[in-house]
Amino acid sequence: MKTVFSSAELPHIWANGVTDYGRNTSNQSFQNGVYFSYGTAIAEVRYHPKTKEKYYILNSTSYSITTSGHQSAVRSSIPAGTRVFRIDGKTMGLNRVVPMDFKTAGTQLFQHAIEMAAQTEGKAERSRKYKSYLEQEAAGWMEKAQEINKFFGLRRKVDKDTVTRIKEAAQKSEREAKRLAKEREERAKVVEDEDLEKWVMGGNVYRLFYNSPVRLRIQPSNPETLETSLGATVSVTTAKRALSFILSKRASGWHENGEKFQLDNYRLNAVNNTGIVAGCHTIKWDEIERFAKTQGWI
Repeated sequence: MKTVFSSAELPHIWANGVTDYGRNTSNQSFQNGVYFSYGTAIAEVRYHPKTKEKYYILNSTSYSITTSGHQSAVRSSIPAGTRVFRIDGKTMGLNRVVPMDFKTAGTQLFQHAIEMAAQTEGKAERSRKYKSYLEQEAAGWMEKAQEINKFFGLRRKVDKDTVTRIKEAAQKSEREAKRLAKEREERAKVVEDEDLEKWVMGGNVYRLFYNSPVRLRIQPSNPETLETSLGATVSVTTAKRALSFILSKRASGWHENGEKFQLDNYRLNAVNNTGIVAGCHTIKWDEIERFAKTQGWI
């Protein structure tokens, strides 16, 4: 039997159970009811163990533009009126969208539907423009949870209290995640500040300081080179010439508009009340003055 199909035909062959195995010539295939995109299961066709009713499980996780196209083609190939369940948040490389065990699969699908109902209801509470739409979407997820509950024989409680409990737990988890993220940022900032001071004093600190104001120093390995904390360098001769120019323009301000000022491989873009702008660098006056005084230039 034929096993190689065009990309357009392959999803239809899978959805209609024409054969147990099929592939296109590159990145899609299916085997024993599981449809793959780049080796990751994005859909399955299964049968209820008692009623033998056919149903589909779709992995709606976003992976890439190409896989999103494959997922769209798979959805479109499913016959109208067939029972379909969706789940996302799945890692790459899955052999199956959900576990093969019927009840375990149902439990995962149910949990996802309840969480989506809670998440969407939370958004509705915060939204004005899309409140009605989001409330309808949340209700749709509740209905899907009820369908899953019945279809898989889970006997789970499905009501507003369930959604509220899940929503509150998610909000608590989100607050905790934000708190921990803030703590990590604060600790990282302390470390960066310490490293930056070591760097300014000539220490061997092998990093760039993207989250801090730009600092200046003379490069330890080459006393004829000025170095910035973002990794740019200019000669000391150029730096002295630039200092004279920017000090002369400090009161009136300056920006390149016909007149240019070259900084070796870079260009000065502006002189303003804050300091100077040169490409991705904004160097404040207090740092310019600090550095110039340490060098005895002013």
